[in-house]
Amino acid sequence: MREQYIRVGEGFLLVFSLTDRHSLEECYKIHRDILRIKDTDNVPMLLIGNKLDIRQIGLDNQARTAAAAMHIPYFETSARTRYNIDEIFIELVRIIRKTKSQYQLNNNNASLSKQQQHTSHRCSCIIL
Repeated sequence: MREQYIRVGEGFLLVFSLTDRHSLEECYKIHRDILRIKDTDNVPMLLIGNKLDIRQIGLDNQARTAAAAMHIPYFETSARTRYNIDEIFIELVRIIRKTKSQYQLNNNNASLSKQQQHTSHRCSCIIL
């Protein structure tokens, strides 16, 4: 069931607790699973450290390192105080839109290239 959600998902928030080191380790596994199921390295994702108001010292540095290793942006939030909550969703939507527009641009360029190839084949033939 989880794989089906990942297949149809357009963007993902990998949320872990800044008070629990194990939850950050689980994000690595989830990140790997998303890339495997989507079969691409270009998936809109954010790593989110939650419970900023009661965080554990040192875990935020590990989280920054993890985000850099996964090549995704990192944010810290607090659900209790609503700090950065709206911002992470806005950022995820921005990344999704950017990814979609890049995908469409690449497809349009590929289609144009194919059309040019077909056109050039038609023009190179001369019947006397």
